[in-house]
Amino acid sequence: MPLALFMQITQLQNLEDLTVSGCALSASENKIEYRINHKMKSISFQSRSYNSESISIFMQSLKRMPNLSKLNVSDNSLKDAGAKALAGSLKHVPNLSELHLSRTRMKEKGAKALARCLYLVPRLSKLDVSGNDSTSDAAIVMLKVSIMCQSSLSLI
Repeated sequence: MPLALFMQITQLQNLEDLTVSGCALSASENKIEYRINHKMKSISFQSRSYNSESISIFMQSLKRMPNLSKLNVSDNSLKDAGAKALAGSLKHVPNLSELHLSRTRMKEKGAKALARCLYLVPRLSKLDVSGNDSTSDAAIVMLKVSIMCQSSLSLI
């Protein structure tokens, strides 16, 4: 995505839904994403070439997005470190109802970190962890947590 266009997107104060999928990040774009507006309700950064470092930078922007209800970072190489960064940011998005983490190379440590923080998003009703190395382990851990929290979480 051209940097000039991305800079303009960050200036749109009423933008609530952003999908930027399938294009690699430049170092400049990665830092600019931190400035996405606070009214955002849905973000899809699927297949953006995110890694654990770039997702950690983006997760800082969640502090300013209390209205976010859908987040899709599938098909990025987040690994356990990225999953842990996301887990640490969940407290800032209490209205999150959908979280898509398929094919993110998350393993058991990342899944457990997320599982421990799911109570922070009581409205979460859809969680996609498919296609990860530990999908079955992650699903079991997350399902146990959701049962303990008596939530209506559905795993994909």
